[in-house]
Amino acid sequence: MLLRQMKYFLSVADCKSFSEAAEQCYISQSAISQQMKILEDELGTELIKRSNRRFQLTNTGEYFYSKSKEIVRETEELKEKIRQMENSQNKQFRIGCRSSYRIRSLCNAMNYYLVEHADVNIDVVYGDHDELMAMLHRGELDAVFNDLRQENEKHDFGSVLIEEEEGLVAVSKRSPLAERERIDVEDLKSIPCIIVVGEKNQDKEKAFFKMLFHTEGNFFFAKDIPSALTQVVNGVGFMPVISNGDAREFVGRFTKLLPLYKGEAPYLVKNYAFYNKEKTKPDTVEVVKSIVELMQNPQ
Repeated sequence: MLLRQMKYFLSVADCKSFSEAAEQCYISQSAISQQMKILEDELGTELIKRSNRRFQLTNTGEYFYSKSKEIVRETEELKEKIRQMENSQNKQFRIGCRSSYRIRSLCNAMNYYLVEHADVNIDVVYGDHDELMAMLHRGELDAVFNDLRQENEKHDFGSVLIEEEEGLVAVSKRSPLAERERIDVEDLKSIPCIIVVGEKNQDKEKAFFKMLFHTEGNFFFAKDIPSALTQVVNGVGFMPVISNGDAREFVGRFTKLLPLYKGEAPYLVKNYAFYNKEKTKPDTVEVVKSIVELMQNPQ
């Protein structure tokens, strides 16, 4: 007797129809009828009393139904437990990524890494700069892919440099600023700044960008890039773009992206993969370096 035959029998009994059960089990009606006949022959008893197109379970069939349901349920629970045990033997990593960073590039790198390392599982958490660094400090994340805001972040955490790139600002194509080839932080002092940030970290993000742009203008907060992008296109204000990896393809399609300068020097954004030196798991640094290398040299 096969477990599969029990499942077929349960489906027939539940559907009260050979044709519906066959469709549910993705086999032909003749095949499921044949399997039921083989099952009855093996048990040496009739399970289903057939009458034209109608049928009902015999007393033996009712008993076999309840026992089969119990066996199938216990078997599925056993299979799930085995899968969980197998997963628990894998190396588990939780990696945080700033919501506006190069998500596509990071996902591609991690997926390539996972294909080559079947013993590793990775969960990804997206969030704001300060939120992710706080989670890393508490040991809730194994690594964070983030921009460098303060030099002490390099000292408080271990880090691997991903890239150093010019900062960008997105402005509406309707704006007179769109005629420029670059923009200085001084030119943005009185223009509203649109920030992509969660509600609980708005004050911290506002303080950072106020310091960066010496702005006297208003701040507008958006929950995601599409929402912020709509405001920029409408000419509400400008949006700082921390990473230009995905920006040129998405944000730059609808806005004018201007390199950000402080005087004659371009404003450079340093992106790192940070890890907690005190709470790091074995192999964390190796995993981080491998993913960073894949980001720098995409497959």
